[in-house]
Amino acid sequence: MFFSTVEDTFLEQVKVFIPASAATSKERLWPFIEAAERKYILPLLGRELYDDLQLFSASDSGWSGEGEDIVKSTELLRLVRLSEINLAYFIGFDILNSRISDQGFQRAETENFKGLYKYQEENVRTYFKDTGYNGLDDILQYLEDYMEYFPEWENSASYTLRQSSILKDTKTFDGICAINGSRLIFLRLQPFINQVMDIDIRNVLGADIYDALQDELNSLGSGGDYLALAAEIKKPLAFLSAALLVKNTGTITDKGLYFESRSGSADSVTLTPGGVDSSNYAYYRSTGEQYLEGLRKYLRENFVDYLGVTGSVYSRDNDGKKTFFT
Repeated sequence: MFFSTVEDTFLEQVKVFIPASAATSKERLWPFIEAAERKYILPLLGRELYDDLQLFSASDSGWSGEGEDIVKSTELLRLVRLSEINLAYFIGFDILNSRISDQGFQRAETENFKGLYKYQEENVRTYFKDTGYNGLDDILQYLEDYMEYFPEWENSASYTLRQSSILKDTKTFDGICAINGSRLIFLRLQPFINQVMDIDIRNVLGADIYDALQDELNSLGSGGDYLALAAEIKKPLAFLSAALLVKNTGTITDKGLYFESRSGSADSVTLTPGGVDSSNYAYYRSTGEQYLEGLRKYLRENFVDYLGVTGSVYSRDNDGKKTFFT
């Protein structure tokens, strides 16, 4: 854990980020801190860096680094704590606002303190969520900026610099298709980027060109023809993978799974799952298809052996359409 198990020290660490009262109990918060750490922090850091930072957090004297290593690790620990405590409050928001007893679940309220209005609850919940998720993004950016101090992060699943990929990093993707510079969104896009490469892009390139391109990327070579081809692939790859993300999760934001809207009452918030009829999905998909057509034109003009689209005639986007074969 990145927070002290000593009650007074724990409270002081929490108050650095959240103006908690002296009545804040480590015992009540601890399960949600553990949940936030397991769900978000451990996968983000990877086991090796996670263990090293745990050692640093538990005892400075047990840390083998010195000088600038300690400075960088101290700042990383601060970013981790900021994100973790906000996500803990977000995860445990409803439970922390409740009293659990033999009589069931009751709303915590006293003569001196009344519960928040619904819209205030939503604002506080949103603050914890946004601050927590933005903190995760800050952690990723910090690790990118100072990776020489945290080489073990390269072995983690959240490593965001993919040198053998056409879309190597968040900045490259964001320069084509806006994702607010979010490294979290870029990580969420990875399986969809792979899917578009394996299906849409491969079918357009054909097996021979696709395999030659992959060999060039994996060897980090600098072949002129394939570097230019990779540049042509970036735009359809970005927009088509963004379309898949929207189709599967609703919208490209850190909120992720839902479109959020307010009805007439300030206390009423409607959460609607995103679907394939979303105008966002249509935009990303149609833009990607237009860039894909540009890629076909480039191939016809620059690769003499190019034979056109390969693969199955059934490999097409059929959402909301009918297909007839004669």
